[in-house]
Amino acid sequence: NPPDTTAYSVKVSTNHGCSVNQDFLVIPGYKYNVDFKYNTVCVGDTTQLINISTTNDSLTGVSWDLNMDGTFGDATGDTAHYIFPKAGINLVGMRITYKSGAVKTKINKVPVGDYPKIKFSYSGVCSPGTSTTFTDSSTVNVGTITNRFWEYGDGLAENRTNIHAYHYYDPGTYHVRLAVTSSFGCSDTISKPITIYANPKITVLRPDGTKVYYDDTVKFARHDSTLLKVDSASLYDSIVWPGKVYGPDYYLKTTG
Repeated sequence: NPPDTTAYSVKVSTNHGCSVNQDFLVIPGYKYNVDFKYNTVCVGDTTQLINISTTNDSLTGVSWDLNMDGTFGDATGDTAHYIFPKAGINLVGMRITYKSGAVKTKINKVPVGDYPKIKFSYSGVCSPGTSTTFTDSSTVNVGTITNRFWEYGDGLAENRTNIHAYHYYDPGTYHVRLAVTSSFGCSDTISKPITIYANPKITVLRPDGTKVYYDDTVKFARHDSTLLKVDSASLYDSIVWPGKVYGPDYYLKTTG
């Protein structure tokens, strides 16, 4: 079983001195396993492509078609480097020629990841008493989002899901930072300020200017009423009394 195509000659003779020569070629049975590997990159980074083919034939050349234009002249050799112009699934071809005259071609789908387009929103901005709900609506075109790292601006940070609640204990402005990573290792960050407001402290006054405290008793004559009003009403966006009465003043007419 010679490694290459080999010419042989055989001479056959009889007892009477008669002979004949026979020339022939022995062509070995070649086996080819043609493939190449590649690393996973983000758009703008260099993709490395490496020939990992095996055979019992002798390799004479490796050429690459990196932009799938049908010609294998973009690179030569067992290793090629290429920066794809955009993210997505790219077809790449490798062609190998052998000493036996065989030509083998392999085409693979080579992915290039894109950087996440990060966007998040939030709701619930009163403290204490309510939690702030964060919603991440970031997207990638290639692969999936695998990790979200949240920094809340109050010294705490953690990996959380795209929708989750967080509690701020003090009012103020916090700079929230979100880092998003895709399944291809492509990541980006965004930061935005959010303001957490304190719950309003309401002061209710009697007509004589004295304060009405929680669980106080307010007295007024039968069939009459008494006026209650919110102090510093201009501090509030809206004031709603029982019975959907709007405004800073409220005439209390019924007991209860």
